[in-house]
Amino acid sequence: MHRFSAFRNAHPLVNFILFGLILALTVCVDHPIIRALSAFCGAAYYFFLSQNALRFTLRVVLPLSLLTAILNPAFNHRGATILTYFPSGNPLTAESLIYGAFAGVLLAASLFWFACLSDIMTTDKFVYLFGRILPSLGLLLSMALRFVPLFHRKLREAADAQKVLGGRDRRLTARIRDALSAFSMVVTWSLENAAQTADSMKGRGYGLRGRTFFSVYRFSAADAFLLCVSVALGAAVILGAAFGLLDWLYYPRFISDSAPLTAGLLSAVFCMLCLLPLSFDLAEVLLWKRSERKI
Repeated sequence: MHRFSAFRNAHPLVNFILFGLILALTVCVDHPIIRALSAFCGAAYYFFLSQNALRFTLRVVLPLSLLTAILNPAFNHRGATILTYFPSGNPLTAESLIYGAFAGVLLAASLFWFACLSDIMTTDKFVYLFGRILPSLGLLLSMALRFVPLFHRKLREAADAQKVLGGRDRRLTARIRDALSAFSMVVTWSLENAAQTADSMKGRGYGLRGRTFFSVYRFSAADAFLLCVSVALGAAVILGAAFGLLDWLYYPRFISDSAPLTAGLLSAVFCMLCLLPLSFDLAEVLLWKRSERKI
């Protein structure tokens, strides 16, 4: 279930550039505050967008993030602060624990923002953006985003069918056999569906030179404002990171390699960038509530 979002109705170019800036800065900037802000804002926005956000967090984000945080100190033994030693003789360092924790935060932030991206950027938006200049890439991206929920839904249907056909035989070996059979059926279906989609788009003349495009998207003044603000905030953080104002050292010690004041200002700018879609949606909700009171 998805809630109403004014940002979802914005121009696809604005959606794509804003999410691209946030994801690029989240992945490329190593500053721990940037990662923490990105994870927090991404979680807040996804909880605003989807009613299934709590289940997604508990089933996907938390297990993968914790697994990342645990595995890093098990294989990475760098760092100057030795806490103890493993039975193998390798040291357990505080820096490896901290780096693993922030690697988990980075993974959580990426998962939340990609979940928001898949909710906001529908397949028709990707086709609209890339259908003329890069038709193959636009079709590939739209099919990839559409593939994950369809695959999950078809896998659940196949698993339910296997349970009905299997009767009361719910032994472990029977369940493993049913799961493998359902997975094989869904993989076969997905390959056939991809081939049919490609043939269908080719039959409609998709990607041919001179083909006309119908679009319901119009670039409004609000879209121009959002785009200008997003580019300005993103450019400020990119320039700060390029000049080393957001550098942070994890090894051999967990210390800052930049001035705290400038790093704090750039972190605040990045937080404004991450909160831009949520702020836009909340402003639309407040305007709607105010108009209801006047009526």
